[in-house]
Amino acid sequence: MDINFELRNSTNPLKYHTSCRRLAISIEDSISLALFWKKQNIETKKSVWEILAPPCSYKTLVVSINRWYKLALLVLACLIA
Repeated sequence: MDINFELRNSTNPLKYHTSCRRLAISIEDSISLALFWKKQNIETKKSVWEILAPPCSYKTLVVSINRWYKLALLVLACLIA
């Protein structure tokens, strides 16, 4: 397989599509929830979901946190550098 072909057709996980369906939890909210989860030493994401009762399912919360942590790390790395 050609490496250039893979690079041209690879998907960027950090790309934010504006023409897609509206997110159940905004990017800022999901990053804030993740920071709250770690800062308060809460053991599980399920506990965060039970404490805050966001307007989405537990699965949506977990997917959102897992999806946007890369963006948060990228922003943090840019701020530190």
